Amino acid sequence: MKRLGGCLLLVLLLAQTAWAHLDVHFLDVGQGDSIFIITSQEQTMLIDGGPEDAGWEVVVPYLEDLGVEGLDVVVATHPHADHIGGLLAVLESFPVERVIADGQLHTTRTYERFLTAVLEKDIPFHTPKRGESIALAGVDEIRVLHPGEDFLQGLNNNSVVLRLVYKDVAFLFPGDLEAPGEEVLLASGLPLGAQVLKVAHHGSKTSSTLGFLQAASPRIGVIQVGVDNVYGLPDEQTLENLEALGTTVLRTDEKGRILIRTDGRDWQVFLGPPLDLNEANLGEIQALPGIGPVLAQRIIAYREKGPFRSIDELTRIWGIGPARLAELRGLITVKEVEAGCVSVP
Repeated sequence: MKRLGGCLLLVLLLAQTAWAHLDVHFLDVGQGDSIFIITSQEQTMLIDGGPEDAGWEVVVPYLEDLGVEGLDVVVATHPHADHIGGLLAVLESFPVERVIADGQLHTTRTYERFLTAVLEKDIPFHTPKRGESIALAGVDEIRVLHPGEDFLQGLNNNSVVLRLVYKDVAFLFPGDLEAPGEEVLLASGLPLGAQVLKVAHHGSKTSSTLGFLQAASPRIGVIQVGVDNVYGLPDEQTLENLEALGTTVLRTDEKGRILIRTDGRDWQVFLGPPLDLNEANLGEIQALPGIGPVLAQRIIAYREKGPFRSIDELTRIWGIGPARLAELRGLITVKEVEAGCVSVP
């Protein structure tokens, strides 16, 4: 019995070691923002949901593919439809522990529906102020940097701004904050430094002043923006400011989904949609983290008996357990398989 207990403990320790990282998913929702975070202790936070159609077409399917069954925190940075529209689908599809929002008054139908959904589902609702922290197990800190006690003019300038710290790596999420809000943050004396910056307001020239970017000093700048959007974003001035700092710019209109995974010291960047297990070739599967040639061959052999219908089926393959599957979530998918028989000529 002692030996069995020791084996179980070893398995648990291995599982915890395998999942000792933070995943930040910048979803490709077109012209809008949606960021999904899952911590080293599998706590979840969704910041914005993109426009309404993206909620059903992108955000909800993506979370379901990751195996998400509920969300610990949903953040609505501000009431514009390209940030909260998709949250309507999210609130309909998943249980949510708490909602955090800026608390600004806005009279659009989309915002009214969002607030009504929160009320009808009796979800705890909080409007934080500068200096507060948001508890989420598996990260060191999520600090609210904005807004303050008094709102500035314009909805964008009162966006909820969050700074997340995991060990030695920080992420800064400024919503659609514009230059006046950036000036307030610079004057606040709060830490703004971050290795990864979600570039504010989709790269608009009304945001990302050089002084603010210098204070953040990001190594990576992620711009969530729609392909050939009518606003002409991102603006050339924003791109020049980022280039002047030597920041690597990643854009969802060019790269699609952007996943940044960090162990708290280093980070990996995964670009584009997750790999479809039913379409990927041997080399693509072999290149997945922790797979290699032997497991890749086993995956191909399993697939030859019939297509994968869920990524959870991977645990039926010898050598792939829950911990390894957790490492692969977000990197792989299974596109919908049509029901029916396959005719063989």
